[in-house]
Amino acid sequence: MFVPARNRSPAALKLRWPELVPFALLCRPGFESDLIAELGAASSPQPGLVLCEHLPPFRDLVFARDAMEISRELPSLDARDRVTPIRGALAALAPLASVVVLHPDADSTRPLAPLAKALQTRLQDLQQPAGARGVVWLTASTSALVGIARGGVFPGGIPRLKFPPAAPSRSTLKLDEAIHVLLSVQDRERLFRPGMTAVDLGAAPGGWTFQLVQRGLNVVAVDNGRIDARLLASGKVEHRREDGFRFRAKKPVDWLVCDMVEQPSRVVALMVEWLSQGRCRGAIFNLKLPMKKRHAAWIEARKELLTLSKRGMRITAKQLYHDREEITVAVLPR
Repeated sequence: MFVPARNRSPAALKLRWPELVPFALLCRPGFESDLIAELGAASSPQPGLVLCEHLPPFRDLVFARDAMEISRELPSLDARDRVTPIRGALAALAPLASVVVLHPDADSTRPLAPLAKALQTRLQDLQQPAGARGVVWLTASTSALVGIARGGVFPGGIPRLKFPPAAPSRSTLKLDEAIHVLLSVQDRERLFRPGMTAVDLGAAPGGWTFQLVQRGLNVVAVDNGRIDARLLASGKVEHRREDGFRFRAKKPVDWLVCDMVEQPSRVVALMVEWLSQGRCRGAIFNLKLPMKKRHAAWIEARKELLTLSKRGMRITAKQLYHDREEITVAVLPR
């Protein structure tokens, strides 16, 4: 069992190869304890970074942004030549289809971004047509972990999504990211087709509705607040000024999405009702987690949602880059 060491500085990350733990994970800073609760035997040597002996399937980890199988620790890089030892560690992993250099997304390591970008440029010649995904995680300016990516869609769990100028709010990026992370390419092609129908609960001003309309769906936007005029003018949005918890669609829809600020237990109960009664085929929704009981709140929510798996539905959840004190959940028809 590793002992958490959150008060150590980034320079104090000394794992002493070859006694190196096999896996490292990235998470949102401040959520290390939640990820450790998911993993069991694990520790956090610095903000945004967790080390563990055993890595469950990445898709099952809600609070992990990215994961690496560690091959080398480089604890004492010479500032005059970091490239040579990093190149040597990566060469031992060849062939590599890609090489990505990044850092934990914490205040203490965010200043490493220019260095990571420079190293990335110097290491691109190691890439070959096929192979594993090589990764370098800078834990300080003179220390790094090198290994093979075992994580998700976006390196570091940070998507490079552009904010659409026509979108009415930045929350639109949250649903865009959710669709990319929680659904496979096949899911997106199968479950988001022009002409499908959706209900957006708590829609105002229309950030999530915008993403659905962009994918060709016809949307009922439910909110007592105002919906963006451009969305209403598209002819694909019907605005219903009603309470999202009381509204029920007259006919079944393909999708239910929900981003309402409410207790997670209440949101889960609403989603389970819609899905179990066949009011929608699939759903994507946020759960706002209580600060001191985030992991426990998710465990309770998951118990309720697992009743849907008995109906042949697939449940995935992740704390996305665009989430804050919340997670995003997708319930998909198999």
